[in-house]
Amino acid sequence: MRKIKISIIKNFLFNKKLKLHLLKSKFAKIEFLILDVDGVLTDGCIYIDSENIIHKKYSVKDGLGIKMLQENGIEIIIISGGSMLSTNSRAEQLGIKYRYFDIKDKRKCFFEIQKLLKFNSNNVAYVGDDLNDLPIRGHVSLFVSTNDAAKEIKRKSDLVLENKGGDGAVREISEIILKSKELWNNYCHEGFFNKND
Repeated sequence: MRKIKISIIKNFLFNKKLKLHLLKSKFAKIEFLILDVDGVLTDGCIYIDSENIIHKKYSVKDGLGIKMLQENGIEIIIISGGSMLSTNSRAEQLGIKYRYFDIKDKRKCFFEIQKLLKFNSNNVAYVGDDLNDLPIRGHVSLFVSTNDAAKEIKRKSDLVLENKGGDGAVREISEIILKSKELWNNYCHEGFFNKND
């Protein structure tokens, strides 16, 4: 039984490495990374205190991943169906210029951003976790989901990340992009010198 489990894990890791290898050229072209918020930048939970104030949890490791991408000229954009609340403060902390909240139709919002920034869909990756992210799928080069995304989303993703939303998923996609562009080793050898949020 143990041998079967080990074999399944080895096959899974081999298939993931193969998939990443096949997608490397696409990831190398990414200039814009669009992120959902709840379930991607956060764990998808909403914490309400005794004064009815909503709080959300963010990962500092995800923040460092975003900073590294920005340092290499990759624009981060957030599109959220939720309200701005704490997310706007977090986005400001991270220097994310383009942020959109209370969005019902993410595809329509995507087209508006595309018109504004004049980007090519081949240079865009999107990370989501639920059904309201699906309309964007056919309009980006890479549609990526978190490990704890809805199963329907995972089935239709170009890549399913190993990490969950709010717990390293954004850091993981950041590393994948930087490795594909052959920029990751610079950080491994020299470290990161800018402020980490």
